Amino acid sequence: MKALVTGATGFVGSYLTRELLRNDDEVAILTRPGSSLRRLADVQDRITIFDQGFQGPEVVDVIQSYRPDCCFHLAWSGVAGKDRNELFQIEDNLEPSLNLIRQCADAGCETFVGLGSQAEYGPINRKAKESDPVNPSTLYGKTKWAVSQLGQAEAESRGMRFVWGRLFSSYGPGDNSDWLIPYLMRSLLAGQRPSLTPCEQIWDFIHVADVATALRALAVEPSAQGTFNVGGGDARPLREIVEAIRDLIDPQLPLGIGDVGYRPDQVMHLEADIERITTTTGWCPQVDLKTGLAGCLEELKDHEKTLPAMR
Repeated sequence: MKALVTGATGFVGSYLTRELLRNDDEVAILTRPGSSLRRLADVQDRITIFDQGFQGPEVVDVIQSYRPDCCFHLAWSGVAGKDRNELFQIEDNLEPSLNLIRQCADAGCETFVGLGSQAEYGPINRKAKESDPVNPSTLYGKTKWAVSQLGQAEAESRGMRFVWGRLFSSYGPGDNSDWLIPYLMRSLLAGQRPSLTPCEQIWDFIHVADVATALRALAVEPSAQGTFNVGGGDARPLREIVEAIRDLIDPQLPLGIGDVGYRPDQVMHLEADIERITTTTGWCPQVDLKTGLAGCLEELKDHEKTLPAMR
């Protein structure tokens, strides 16, 4: 497979890029000018790098010259919580993503795989199936959903297969340090009491390595089309996960459970029904939560001396 990847320098994108290389796929990436390649440093010489992102007009020439079989679109502006209701969600993501779909189809690309989000469901508060109605509560979720719907229409009108992987909570070594699991581990390793909500939420975590294999499985299965949940399918009470992380480090360490109140739009139950993807592709998660958390902790311990001080 000749693959083009946007967002390859990010957390999920870097794992996907490695998964493609492990399967002897040819890989090119579209990066924003000035993007750090640190997550891809060890495989940088095995990929083609186009340093202009996916949003500018010059990307047309890149796609026409590279002519991928499959485009994996993971790049997105405004993933952090503070940015999820900013207007640039639309300006930086919606029309540029639709343009990318059009350009890939015009270049003869056969398959387009986009990365969606559990945020598209909104406060569903139960195990979510792809057939459930969506009610996103943030502009981020609304824009993701809009790209999935308009993008599928654009792709199908041009004869290109369109797949949308609706991702639930991913984690793993190399994750952004501000997300819950890295924050919790770093706090506890520093001997500090992490500030947490009451932790009554039920969340579905999936290891990032499993996300990568899921996205590739969707790309290579000809019958896969439309939206697929990409999750662990094994939701747990957040308190259970938090205490498991604490116990890996030191069962005596205090946890600030209840120190932080819930947000007004707090979703209490995020769980993926993954029957559709497993039935269609044969994929299923391979990394259990205990093993995955232990791997995250070992990676942080390896870098403990270089971690910035916790505030």
